[in-house]
Amino acid sequence: MMAMNPWVVMGGGLVLSIGSMYGVMSTAPDSPAHYGCWAVFSAMQGITLSPMALLNPAILGRAALYTAGAVGGISYVGATAKSDQYLWLVCIFLLPNSHEQSLTLMFE
Repeated sequence: MMAMNPWVVMGGGLVLSIGSMYGVMSTAPDSPAHYGCWAVFSAMQGITLSPMALLNPAILGRAALYTAGAVGGISYVGATAKSDQYLWLVCIFLLPNSHEQSLTLMFE
């Protein structure tokens, strides 16, 4: 289907992803509809990302590594923080474009 009309797949995937995430957020966490909407959302993410993995796996792998690093760093800072002020520290490290800028912001 992606080879026949990629715009329909991407547009439909976007609509189904947004709609199913809205369904996840609007249903009670213990209801079966909540899990059904989450399954639809996860399936749509997999369907829309799988052609990217086949065309150029290096880009998707690099994005996954960067995402894992950012989420792991935020989780580590959040787990070891003594208060909720850790959010400001995360913003200092994630907003700058390079490591040199983040170090100069941190030590000024």
